[in-house]
Amino acid sequence: METINQEALNRVRDKQFLDINEATAIFECSRSTIHRLCQKGLVYAYKEPMGGGTKMKWAISKQGLLDYYNARKEGAKRRGLQMRVWPRDIPKEWLTMREAVEVTGWGKDAIGRWCREGLVKAERRSNCWFLEPRQLINFTKKAPDGWATTAEARKITRLTRARLSKLALEGKLEARKAAGRWHFRKESLAAHMRRREKYMPKDYRRQEARGS
Repeated sequence: METINQEALNRVRDKQFLDINEATAIFECSRSTIHRLCQKGLVYAYKEPMGGGTKMKWAISKQGLLDYYNARKEGAKRRGLQMRVWPRDIPKEWLTMREAVEVTGWGKDAIGRWCREGLVKAERRSNCWFLEPRQLINFTKKAPDGWATTAEARKITRLTRARLSKLALEGKLEARKAAGRWHFRKESLAAHMRRREKYMPKDYRRQEARGS
């Protein structure tokens, strides 16, 4: 159900309800797909007698099918995954996991853990997380456990902001940029300090110790 056959749609221009054959011709999908949509109530449809006998057939709302198709397109565009409907109870301004990764600079594993632990406002639908953007960005301004903000990293290492950024860009410090701010892994900072002290002159070490 990824394309619309315009020729078939034009043939039923004046009809409000379609039978299953017309629906499959328009949306180029199987009969079982249309049956499933009707049975699950994803589109408005009802059963009516077929030819005056006891057998029943589906009468399917044409507008309901078009609305469902457009919702699938919206879900596919936002999620970048297979065609699925954007959840009705999730506001359109919320972020998908992929968008959250792009906005914050953090990986899926980290953001998924925040969602599971309730650290950020998020809802799970159809095995996918949807996140409230403002609260997520505010959360990423604070460093999670095991990480340090730039200000905290400066206190630990006594390096300037520019030097820390350079080390992060060069890959010499494990760091992530979240919402425009650097976060540094504390273990990486400690390892850098150990390497630094190893090659630091003894006199300079004593001077630093007095300063601390």
